[in-house]
Amino acid sequence: MERIECIASLAPVLAAIKIDGTDGNARVQFEIPASEREAILKIATLQAQCFKLIIEPERKAGDEKHIQTIVLIEDQEAESGNGDGFGLSDPG
Repeated sequence: MERIECIASLAPVLAAIKIDGTDGNARVQFEIPASEREAILKIATLQAQCFKLIIEPERKAGDEKHIQTIVLIEDQEAESGNGDGFGLSDPG
């Protein structure tokens, strides 16, 4: 799997982060601008796959508002040896 990088921010809604009360897994909703279309299409191909998510704060030149860089890298399944990579439940 190739590295995918794009600019994003948390969705501006109260439910952008949802934590399941049963098993503690979470779902996070991001806003990704249309200018990142290539990355969006690549991310869409990762459905039902496990990957590592790294978030680094990023500043735009002359802008004090922080945005996030989302970096999706290698499939963790081979490293962990447990089928889904992290022991997560079905995302459906």
